[in-house]
Amino acid sequence: VAVVGGVLTGVYEACSSLLMNARGATDGQIGLSWTLFALPFAVIAPFAGWLADRQDRRVMVLVGLVSGSLFAGLYPFLPSVSWLIGLGMVESVGFVFAVPAAQSLLTEHVPEQAAGRAQGLFTALQTAAVAVSAGLCGAAFGVADWLPFVGVMVATVVLLAVVPFLWHRVPGRVPSPSPDPTAARVASSS
Repeated sequence: VAVVGGVLTGVYEACSSLLMNARGATDGQIGLSWTLFALPFAVIAPFAGWLADRQDRRVMVLVGLVSGSLFAGLYPFLPSVSWLIGLGMVESVGFVFAVPAAQSLLTEHVPEQAAGRAQGLFTALQTAAVAVSAGLCGAAFGVADWLPFVGVMVATVVLLAVVPFLWHRVPGRVPSPSPDPTAARVASSS
């Protein structure tokens, strides 16, 4: 999951502005596309976190990342700058739901004394994937503007196809602990 997020981020970091420029976007439109991609994170992230506490986090992660993968494969075939800007914002809505779900799955299923190491490994894998993806995708864009986006879509869908097998024993949500009846009686008698 960390690698998929990094690979998707890398293609956008290296090629999104290049693709928009190739479609005739102005500097202002390119800046607007980045702003509108970030806006759902600022607005929806608290709700996405709340939802991750109540729904199957595995589904939220997979739906968000698969949708991001499919959008990546679609972008180079859109001739309109307006469509690129608008769909980027729609894509980020799906992606924002994947982030708190993935983070909470990670921290919930490692021993407490290993939580920092697990988060550090997740971040290291994701950052390495961003770097490799950005480098490869930037070079691929020079060959054909569709190549990095379609390549990333294929790579991430293949990686995501493995995730359900890796998660087959991972619960999508840890149930809330049931209240301790003894504690409730003590509190009510006080």
